[in-house]
Amino acid sequence: MNDLKLAKQLCKYGFDYKMNRIFIIIFSLLGLLYMSFGENGPEILGATFIMLAPMYILQILVSVNYTSMALTSGKRKRMQLDMWCKLNSVGIYISYTLSVAAYVLINRIRGNFNMDSLKANIINFSIMAVMLTIYAAIAYKAFVFGMIVFMATFLLFLNTHYRIHVFTGYPLVIYIIAAFVIISVGNIIYYLITKVTYKMPYSRLALGARLRSKL
Repeated sequence: MNDLKLAKQLCKYGFDYKMNRIFIIIFSLLGLLYMSFGENGPEILGATFIMLAPMYILQILVSVNYTSMALTSGKRKRMQLDMWCKLNSVGIYISYTLSVAAYVLINRIRGNFNMDSLKANIINFSIMAVMLTIYAAIAYKAFVFGMIVFMATFLLFLNTHYRIHVFTGYPLVIYIIAAFVIISVGNIIYYLITKVTYKMPYSRLALGARLRSKL
């Protein structure tokens, strides 16, 4: 909890703090729009946008690492490892839960709620959460490589995610537990990648044009 409180305080010192908060809202709204007006696929894109939103918090923290306060701090390694990993874990669990809740609510309002589809998307959204988590771990240190990996797996996933409907014959709780395990594995992978790449310099392409212009 202390790391999360500290991360919240440090965000105020990040570059474009207010603008990144606006992007969080925009991406969340885009996700809801995709879920509201799309069928047979766009719900995945909707969840993707919603789960992308917390990454702008990481973007703020990355910019904090370029402040004189962070550069001279003995806790810089802790900021990049423990703090980032905890913040990413909390962010991805919350955004994942919101994605599933939005999916259920929107489909109940539209009158086409289906339990098998919910079970399938509980797993599909968790797989997407892992893909985004791994992308976040790679992109800030190797942006081009991270983007290639993400786009390749994303396109493959979009063309195969419907196959999970074959395995929807189990109780709902099984899918909830499986999703939690899948996301937890993704968070462990995130931590390991971050630990291995800690000493690598940031990729300037990942920082955004406005921040690059200030460096």
